[in-house]
Amino acid sequence: MRIRMANLMAASAVAFAAAPVPASDALFSCGAVSDDMVEVFSGIGPPSILPIKHSGPIAPGTEIFAADTPLLFRYYTTAEPLPRAKPIIFRDYIVGGAARICTAASDNQLFGRDDYKRRFRLRCLIDDDGDGAYEAAMPVGKYVRYNPVTGRIVTGPQPPPSRITLPAPIRLTDGKGAPYSKASPPSFINSRMVIGAIEEGTAEIIINSAVNVTPAEPDYALVGDRKIIVARLVDGAGFDAEGARFEITQSAAGWSIAVSDYQGPSATLQCGGQIIAMARSQTWITAEQQRVILR
Repeated sequence: MRIRMANLMAASAVAFAAAPVPASDALFSCGAVSDDMVEVFSGIGPPSILPIKHSGPIAPGTEIFAADTPLLFRYYTTAEPLPRAKPIIFRDYIVGGAARICTAASDNQLFGRDDYKRRFRLRCLIDDDGDGAYEAAMPVGKYVRYNPVTGRIVTGPQPPPSRITLPAPIRLTDGKGAPYSKASPPSFINSRMVIGAIEEGTAEIIINSAVNVTPAEPDYALVGDRKIIVARLVDGAGFDAEGARFEITQSAAGWSIAVSDYQGPSATLQCGGQIIAMARSQTWITAEQQRVILR
């Protein structure tokens, strides 16, 4: 069992403080992630098939299929538009074990021209009287600065966060239809199928899947979930495996394979939408890192 942490801001000189995850607890207890600021997902969408040629020669390293499956989440915006060009996007988090609605956006109109937006990752809304309108926000997730050469933290002592009183109470509405922003980007499960080892009469089909929150291709060896199918090389053979249909044919040029009807990765949401679980991995996304347990 291995725990991998992929820093979501690896190219930046600003890192996020992160608490270690006990390996013995993380696999079996939802409480293992309760101290984080964990993104909450509401579902797993249908896969989007990438426009590559979904057939090819059976040769080691040949990519024969690619798909991205979106992770869905509820998001909200202000019921009364603020005088700004784009809406502020809020979404569900679990912060310190409690359900919260937070935003990573820094907005001077709403949160004021203060230092909090530069020192904290999120601002979580507070409804003091339970009337459905939010009167205040609390900054959470302190940034720390570090030396990118030595890796040492260079941030000095900082005061604790202070509550921010909003200019006026705000109510939220379903954000469906509001555009995504950099503060709330979509996340996907990337799936790639490649041909592995070929032996007498058989070929390996390797399916790599990984949760991804960046535009770049994930490092499947670091954070991926790998499955291997051993296919018999029989002309005209067809079989179903891992939610896809495979067809094998032989011609004068050699063996080839075609893939169709992919239904998406075998993934489920656990712990109230905090954990994305696949056969050999469990992933959760905090406001600071993508954390992965490989079994």
